[in-house]
Amino acid sequence: LLSRAARAESDMARAASARDSWPRSPGAGTPAWQLRLSRLNESVAKAQAHLDEVRRQQDNLAEEARKAGAYPGWIR
Repeated sequence: LLSRAARAESDMARAASARDSWPRSPGAGTPAWQLRLSRLNESVAKAQAHLDEVRRQQDNLAEEARKAGAYPGWIR
């Protein structure tokens, strides 16, 4: 889960960077520009959803381990 979380965070950062670096002024408002920006926003949303899911899995694992009596340091 830790490696999946690191990958998900990397994917999220890469998608956000691509979206944020997309030029705002030249061609703004054209259908092709809007379509590309929409796709960039979708990729950010997908990356965020994936990151949220991995974090939720980590929380579930920690809760299951706690209920099973595992020491907290084992999960960190």
